[in-house]
Amino acid sequence: TKIVEREHPKTGEIMMVGESTIEVSMSEAARIGRLDGQIRLETTEPSNPVLTLRAMANVAGDINSIPGRISLSALTPGQEFEKTVKVVSGKGTPFKINKARFVTTTMSDEDRDTIEITYKPLPEDSEEVGYELTVKGKATDTMRIIQGSVVMLTDAPGQRIVRTQVSGVVRVQSASR
Repeated sequence: TKIVEREHPKTGEIMMVGESTIEVSMSEAARIGRLDGQIRLETTEPSNPVLTLRAMANVAGDINSIPGRISLSALTPGQEFEKTVKVVSGKGTPFKINKARFVTTTMSDEDRDTIEITYKPLPEDSEEVGYELTVKGKATDTMRIIQGSVVMLTDAPGQRIVRTQVSGVVRVQSASR
């Protein structure tokens, strides 16, 4: 904590205020994935004795998709889509994808099941170790928001589950006049 000059946000007056720096670190054992929490600070300021700050982090494992998410953008009913990402080991450690499935809570089971997930090993001459994962399907009249994750089950120690976000929207065309 140190005393610094700051401009008052409303009056523009220069004031001397206390300013503190807070350092947050994570354990090496932090689980892979998105972390979301709060930091509670108790202060000596009578008008604001407790401050609550939101803290978010994304802990990346060795295996990640490139790009990090699959964006299907804006589709129309009947439009086919196909997007491919690489799922690779940053350290170059060989691993297997044993299963991959699209998981969503924004779509019916019928619509979800029209989306096909396939994967195949990257070519042997590739500089990366991993797979090419493809999301393929055809937008239906009942799809509106496509949001979920491709969940992959792997044999990688410490990272048996790998997720890649998928998003898109299906817009019904308005009738022409």
